[in-house]
Amino acid sequence: PIRVRYVDGKVEKIEAEKDDPQWSMNIKRALLNMLQITRNPKNSEILDKDAREATSNVAFDKSRERLFRIMEPDVSGECETQYHIRDSQQEQNVQVVTKTKDF
Repeated sequence: PIRVRYVDGKVEKIEAEKDDPQWSMNIKRALLNMLQITRNPKNSEILDKDAREATSNVAFDKSRERLFRIMEPDVSGECETQYHIRDSQQEQNVQVVTKTKDF
């Protein structure tokens, strides 16, 4: 068993049993890392949906879709992570988040 402090999409603290083996903790950290989501980034590079547009330096947050890149800390260090957040086309009040890490 573990206890996790999860605040605003970020795993802030993990507590485990003293006798929990290191390999077990590493697996748990990796699983928790997949749940970490940055939704409102600070210090991010906001990307255009279509870089071919002449105004490609304009922030892409048109309608209800956002695409951004951020350096994000996780269990393997600090990695460049790209997010694409958009409203679901099938369900109301549901967002689809695609997270791509560059290890």
